[in-house]
Amino acid sequence: MNRKTDVWQREKYRLVTLFLVLFAVISLFGSVSAQDEKIKEVADVLNIDTVTEIEHTAQTESEYAWMKIPMEDAINGGSFTFEEYTKTGSPVVIHLFAIWCSICTLQLQASTAFQNEYPGKATIIGIDIDETESSRTIAQHIMKNGFTGTFTAAPKEVSMGLAATFGPLVLLQIPQTIVIVDKDIFYLGAGLRTTNGLSRVIDEIENTRALME
Repeated sequence: MNRKTDVWQREKYRLVTLFLVLFAVISLFGSVSAQDEKIKEVADVLNIDTVTEIEHTAQTESEYAWMKIPMEDAINGGSFTFEEYTKTGSPVVIHLFAIWCSICTLQLQASTAFQNEYPGKATIIGIDIDETESSRTIAQHIMKNGFTGTFTAAPKEVSMGLAATFGPLVLLQIPQTIVIVDKDIFYLGAGLRTTNGLSRVIDEIENTRALME
């Protein structure tokens, strides 16, 4: 095989490999517009809890230091910590999201509807884990869509703490949902949580805790 043929074979192999990778990505996610439409169709009719298993863990000082790290409130200014919210005794629902994530937007829509349908049942906190998105762009996104809750850009220390606690996929597969009640943390994992689904999960958690007391 001469040098020219050898170069062509390597280039052909590279192109074929690239094509297979692109085909796999397109097959998995589809086009952006088609994916968005499909998600909206599913979200319109979905009224079941998609959680099949809830991982529960008790809080420890070393593993959950991220709960004490101050974060900026993107909407109202000032700072807050997860720990401050958990001390109120009300369940805290944490959503990890990013502005570019279509399913995350649907999740925040569902969580806003949840707050309207079940006022006072839980506190919603949205944590933007994309370090390129600022508090200003987050605020614009939230106000444009009329979302309710508390929203912030995750400090690097919080992102690292979440990854250390729940594994690196917590920052790669979004939206993610975590529920904290007092010192009990329930990791729901990735996926869209519906309005009624969130309500049922919180009921399940509170009923379980009541039985254990």
